[in-house]
Amino acid sequence: MPLHLYIKPNEKLIIGDAVVVNGPRSTTMTMLSRTPILREKHILTEEQADTPLKRLQYLIQAILLSDGSDLPAREAYDAAALMLSERAPALRAGLAEAQNHLEAARYYKALQAIRTLRNAYPHD
Repeated sequence: MPLHLYIKPNEKLIIGDAVVVNGPRSTTMTMLSRTPILREKHILTEEQADTPLKRLQYLIQAILLSDGSDLPAREAYDAAALMLSERAPALRAGLAEAQNHLEAARYYKALQAIRTLRNAYPHD
């Protein structure tokens, strides 16, 4: 199933392991492969990952961009998610949802689940 993206002027994307920058005009792009894609507004740097949920988001990004092959990121995610689940029971359902997506190799859905948790608990 193709992915249609509306790209803003000068917006950056990560497509696989390449960084792509759009030109001065907006454009539409259609992706016909399953290459991992992250939009600039969804990218979180390691320096920005300063809360437990942001750290989980950062780790899922690494897993997504490696198409699941970044085992150290996966192990770090599993340990951090378990610790957070024990410390913040209110997050358990959302963390379980993200975990289910990760186990099914639906990495973008896992990323969305963590971003939803971040929006619900902005001061985690």
